[in-house]
Amino acid sequence: MSIEIDSFPLIKRVQDSQTNAVQELRNVYNISVDMRRAVVEHRIAGSDTTVLQDMGRHPIKITFEGDLMGEKSKDSLQDIWLKFRQGQPVPFSSDITGITDLTNVLIEELAIENIGGNPNRYHYFMRLAEYKPPKQQTEQEAPDQSDAAQKSVQDQSQIDDIKGTVLDLEGGPAKGINVKLSGPDGDRQMQTDAQGNYEFLDLPNGDYEVTVDAPGYEGLKRKVTINKGGAAGSTGGAGGEGGAEGGEGGGGAAEGGGETAGGEGGGEEGSAGGSSDEGSGSDQGGGDGDGDGGGDENS
Repeated sequence: MSIEIDSFPLIKRVQDSQTNAVQELRNVYNISVDMRRAVVEHRIAGSDTTVLQDMGRHPIKITFEGDLMGEKSKDSLQDIWLKFRQGQPVPFSSDITGITDLTNVLIEELAIENIGGNPNRYHYFMRLAEYKPPKQQTEQEAPDQSDAAQKSVQDQSQIDDIKGTVLDLEGGPAKGINVKLSGPDGDRQMQTDAQGNYEFLDLPNGDYEVTVDAPGYEGLKRKVTINKGGAAGSTGGAGGEGGAEGGEGGGGAAEGGGETAGGEGGGEEGSAGGSSDEGSGSDQGGGDGDGDGGGDENS
């Protein structure tokens, strides 16, 4: 039987070549090898049965006791102690059944005892654990997102709609209000839906003017520029949305006591070049002839 740790035999008899006197005697006994598998038990919902899953095996553990005797036993003990203190895996070899394949171990525990009355005799207990090097984790480069970013920019640059909302005196949606759009390809008209919304879709590049064509909304206009591939802008007027790349072009909200053309630019209602126009008491419908009907527009 043989056990070696870092080329240091734990079983060995050293004699003087001339006198045959024993200079050192190393011996081990009470050897125990612990081999276990990592088995996980899974309980099946709604059933009394279980399923066992084999997750591999735990590192092999080897425990044994040993004696060192002789004039050089203290030096040998010092060598073993240093290997333990370093805390590093050390080469291992043995002909014991079950552990012949082990090549590296960690000295997990070492206990030393002096034998009373004999300064050159030591007893020790040692526990070894199989060393498995950690798996190297390769760093993977982050996926290239330039194509997706370019597509997103292209999609945003294709915004060619003008949308908005018209409100009544109480600030609620105004249904059935005529909205006129004047642009490079002529005039278009539509009526607001039940939520007061209007939308002109798939418009070519150019400058547009949105007008709320209904009593009480006189003078309420917004100018919108659509520039697919660039930014859309608004020069003020009756709530419109025109946009490229989510630009806040296309009209702001001009609230006048209620009837409001709520402009959306790049998807944000009521933003015209980053601002909204609010007029208290202006652009009120159903006026009484003293300036309340088609009154002043504060922008």
